[in-house]
Amino acid sequence: MSFPDVPNFDPGNYFIPDPPGVYEHNLGDLWRGVWQPANQLPEGVPVNHAYVLLYMDGRGYVVRTSEGDTWATPEGAPKADEAFDAFLARLLEEQAGASLKKYVVTGYLDCKATSHNPDFPAGTHSVRPLAIAIASAVKDQRPGSAYMRRRLPANEHIIAIRKRYPEFAKYMGDAISTYLIMHAKGED
Repeated sequence: MSFPDVPNFDPGNYFIPDPPGVYEHNLGDLWRGVWQPANQLPEGVPVNHAYVLLYMDGRGYVVRTSEGDTWATPEGAPKADEAFDAFLARLLEEQAGASLKKYVVTGYLDCKATSHNPDFPAGTHSVRPLAIAIASAVKDQRPGSAYMRRRLPANEHIIAIRKRYPEFAKYMGDAISTYLIMHAKGED
C-alpha cells in the first residue's frame, strides 16, 4: 500500500504498544478511581456515590440545584445499608420527580480513599457506579424541591453531560450510546 502524497510512508511498519499502567481519576483529592466497565456492581463493596443517566421515551433528563448553573445527571450517595435499586428509585424521585422502571449499570469507578479524606481511612475501598435509568413516569417535582429538571433531545443531552463531566466523557458517551441502542431496539 502506498500513499502518493506522503513519500516513504508505510503505515504497516509501526508498532504502537498499549499504554503502560492505568488511568486514575483524582476525585477531589479524597478518592482515586479507576474505571471498570461492568454490568454488575462488585459484591460486598459499598457505593459511595452514583451517577444516573435518566431517560424516558428517547429523551434525556438533567437536573441542577436551584443555585446551580450547570445541568447534570441525577447523582448522590446512598444512605447506610440502602439497596442500590432502592437508592436509585429514591434519588430519581427526589431530584427529578421520576419513577424508576428499570436500570442498567454500565460500569463503575473502583475507588480508594486517599490520606486527605477526612471521613474514611486511607485505602478504604468503594465504588462510584454509572447507571442508565429508564423512567416509567416523570411527574411534577414536589413544591419546595431543591432541584430543577429539564428534558432534552438526545443530541442536547449529550452536550450537557459532556459539559458537566469532561473527565468522564468517554464513559458517559458509551453509556448514552448503550441507551440509544436500547431505545432503537424498543428495550426501554
